Amino acid sequence: STPLYSSAASDVYKRQGISVIDGNLNLVAWNKQYLDIFNYPPGFIYIGCHVSNVIRFNLSNQKRYIHDIDAQVQKRLQFIRAGSKHKSERKLSNGKIINIEGNPIPGGGFVMIFSDITEYRRAEKYLKEENTDLESRVLSRTKELEQANLELEKANQDLANAQLKAEQAHLKKSQYLRACSHDLLQPINAARLFTASILSLIHISEPTRRYA
Repeated sequence: STPLYSSAASDVYKRQGISVIDGNLNLVAWNKQYLDIFNYPPGFIYIGCHVSNVIRFNLSNQKRYIHDIDAQVQKRLQFIRAGSKHKSERKLSNGKIINIEGNPIPGGGFVMIFSDITEYRRAEKYLKEENTDLESRVLSRTKELEQANLELEKANQDLANAQLKAEQAHLKKSQYLRACSHDLLQPINAARLFTASILSLIHISEPTRRYA
């Protein structure tokens, strides 16, 4: 586990509140952390205090239970009477997040453990946000790299097309020069042939003039 989680978990154990209820559903023991977590009024908690009063006080600090608080108190008393082991999480009006565990005692009664997990949940939320942020940055970077690869691929394709066009232009230029050269040499060759023909006629006519 991460140091942040370990520190938060260690904090949870240091701030655990404990209360003990006997078979008649009366409080018989508790620790200071239990009182600190729920911030009970002075003198509210005492040996022999019926647990229904405690449950009612705790629920009255939560708006969602105000409209049917009696039913909610009875529901929780039934859990305790049935000796049902239970676990839940509750957010108090002061912002604290409390993990609640109820463990039955053989022969009747209950041990209640209240853990202030506010810092633990805060650390959990922070790490989730960090992971989300990291995932977002990785995703963003991946998209940037993909875009860069697409642009590089396009640039390479453009370069290949430019090279192909240059080669085609060079080929056309060579073909054009060859055609021009042929067109230019044709009259020259014709002139050469004509000159050769004239010269051959001259060579033939000279002997003829001598014998005339």
